[in-house]
Amino acid sequence: MADVKRSAVTPTVAQAISRIAVANSTTDATSSFALWGGLEANAVDVVASTITGAVGQMYLLTANSGTPQTATVDFTLPSASVGERIGVYHVDGDPAYEIVLKGAASQSINGGADATEWSRLFIQGECVVFRCIAAGDWIVEYDGRIPCAFEVYLSTAIATTASGAWYTMDLANWTVEHDNGSLVAIASDEAVMRRAGRYSTTLSLRPLIDLSAADVIGANLELKTAAAVIMGNVLYASTSSKPIPSSTKTFDFAYGDDLQISWYCSVANKGWWNIQQFTFWTLSEVL
Repeated sequence: MADVKRSAVTPTVAQAISRIAVANSTTDATSSFALWGGLEANAVDVVASTITGAVGQMYLLTANSGTPQTATVDFTLPSASVGERIGVYHVDGDPAYEIVLKGAASQSINGGADATEWSRLFIQGECVVFRCIAAGDWIVEYDGRIPCAFEVYLSTAIATTASGAWYTMDLANWTVEHDNGSLVAIASDEAVMRRAGRYSTTLSLRPLIDLSAADVIGANLELKTAAAVIMGNVLYASTSSKPIPSSTKTFDFAYGDDLQISWYCSVANKGWWNIQQFTFWTLSEVL
């Protein structure tokens, strides 16, 4: 079987079936040869609370075509014989709800606990293929998850109204350059992790106004719900300078972890400069 490579263009259900059929020199889109390794196409609207997979199927799941997805849905792997396979392909993605990939009772994925979540799909074009290697044991044969990533930058300068106070960064003053995975929530001033995993994040800030030698300005990246600081920058400025505090770190986040920026300045009417090259926040999932 040839290596599977990602395309910059995500096909529709019909296009996916058609392309793979052509690649396998058959025009029969319902043939077992129409999809990877003999998996049959099975188009399903994601409306049930649980979808139990059947072996030999490539599930083409649509969240917003036909009946929209209105809640997170479990996709479970059943009992199977050694060598049997199941595939899941997210046709259109969803900005609010995920498809949770997990084993059914007595079924594990990649050596994890039985009936436990392995990961989630929610980005258009994500695809995962599973293979049974022993009774109750599945592995990920092909991992076509697409990394979540965002960049936001300060587009409207902000300043303190009082000295010596901490503020939550108002993301209404920021512009979303890109957000693959719909993690950024402007209205609630946070970014929310939609699946557990490892992420690399960078926070860079440049003060708006020259700081005096005694001035202190800084910012933290925090887990919002847990009220825990995970990364911080504090500046003791020198006269007539606009230093740039920035940090990059890698973290293991859980599903639902919510991040926010908080900041502090020792004097009033000073804050952050709205220039994209200096004042930005990025995050990338490491798959």
